Amino acid sequence: MTTAPDTDVRLTIVRGLATGESSAVIAARLGVSRQAVNVRTYRLAHAYGVHTRTGLVVHAYVRGWLTPTEPEVPVPWPARRLYRALVWIAAGMTDRQVAERLGLALHTVKTYSQDLRAHYGARHRAHTVALAIHHGHLPTARTHKATG
Repeated sequence: MTTAPDTDVRLTIVRGLATGESSAVIAARLGVSRQAVNVRTYRLAHAYGVHTRTGLVVHAYVRGWLTPTEPEVPVPWPARRLYRALVWIAAGMTDRQVAERLGLALHTVKTYSQDLRAHYGARHRAHTVALAIHHGHLPTARTHKATG
């Protein structure tokens, strides 16, 4: 069993990613360089056995470090084709891996990723997944066990 991030710095990074902040904004809040935030994010993700910022955000929800709140304005469910991609994105897969998993062209999956960001009004991939969790579109259970 893993424990929650043990410092305010780590929790600030995870919360920042989940709320759509860029590394530069998180760095400014912490008074460190953007590179320092990226290195800490990488190390934190690997310490908890995930390999992406998106995986780190999902892990934080699964472990209860972050809790979904009721969205102010509900967002409808994405189309089935987008949702299938979203599940694998939340599992920490790259666009190339999602394309291979779903038997789609890489360009198609990149378009789906952009469409999902637009659908949720997200700033980046990890933010997209966090918003999908907030809207109840993804469970906070381990999404890597999902089937596609």
